[in-house]
Amino acid sequence: MAQIIVEGTGLADAIPDRVQITFTLERREQTADRALSDVARRSQQLEGILRDAGIAESRWRTGRVSLNEAQEWDETTRRNVRRGFDARTSLTLTLDDPTPLGTLMTMATDQADARIAGPWWQVDPTNPAHAIACQNAARDARQKADAYASALNLQPGAVLEISEFHPNPGAPPAPAREMRMMAAKVSDEADVGVHGGTETIRAHVTVTFALEPAR
Repeated sequence: MAQIIVEGTGLADAIPDRVQITFTLERREQTADRALSDVARRSQQLEGILRDAGIAESRWRTGRVSLNEAQEWDETTRRNVRRGFDARTSLTLTLDDPTPLGTLMTMATDQADARIAGPWWQVDPTNPAHAIACQNAARDARQKADAYASALNLQPGAVLEISEFHPNPGAPPAPAREMRMMAAKVSDEADVGVHGGTETIRAHVTVTFALEPAR
């Protein structure tokens, strides 16, 4: 029995379901205690900002806390020179509504001297856009099968096999849209507008059709 195997691609726009942003606190001091104490104090300030904004503690997560001896290469002595200690910690915040983020970023940089990375927008697997993208992929596969078969005076018949696939499975994921704000003293009027827009959901499918004589 003659067959045709085609690949279909479907797209759908989705409004992100949530957003993540990461605050990083760093400090270099001559002693480990002073470096770690400074980061701990500013971490408490940052958490206080979130609590005052009415954000539940379940919405943020503390990342790795590190303390390392800081060394730099000295060209004169041709060796590493001790420069003190670097303390570092981070806090990742997840929100369903991005509205407060502009104000939070301003306050975090102004009051806690935080560095900011993000936002990263997330679309849930249950978002209807995924199903729409799958449907569009199946339609695309059918249209391709119709076009190939018609040119050969044939027509697609029953579906013999269908499977989802992901192009370049070994490739790293595409980088998320990201915005960075370095630690700085900013005024209240400098709040950054944060808008999710839409994310493009993609689906890919391989379909095997039986081929029949055109009617």
